[in-house]
Amino acid sequence: MLDMNKKKIVFISLLVALPATTGLGTYFITHAIERKKADQEKQDLAIRLFETHYNDRCNLFNEENKHLTNIDVVFLGDSLTEGYNLKDFYPYWTVANRGISGDTTIGLEKRLQVSAYDALFRCSLVQITLIRC
Repeated sequence: MLDMNKKKIVFISLLVALPATTGLGTYFITHAIERKKADQEKQDLAIRLFETHYNDRCNLFNEENKHLTNIDVVFLGDSLTEGYNLKDFYPYWTVANRGISGDTTIGLEKRLQVSAYDALFRCSLVQITLIRC
């Protein structure tokens, strides 16, 4: 007489081994590897795009700093700041928008020199807006 526990183990073993022997397991493994590679390529592209945008904005800030004469407010932040049309909402102030979409507190800290410090001696107020949910 066969013990019930042994039946379960044999049954489970057959289910695990069956797809591998029929080629179905190879398909799933290959598909999983291809999907992981595609996901990694998407992530790498997103990182490259962000780095390009980040560097472009920092270069723009460097150029703006060379020509600043009098700034009332420097806005630092992420996409909320970058996408904010400051001149419409602060028409009586000279403002500098130093937001970079996707930026983090660490990124902001790294770019403080180009984003704020170089403009501070021409500025009376700095607004920092960085929100992450």
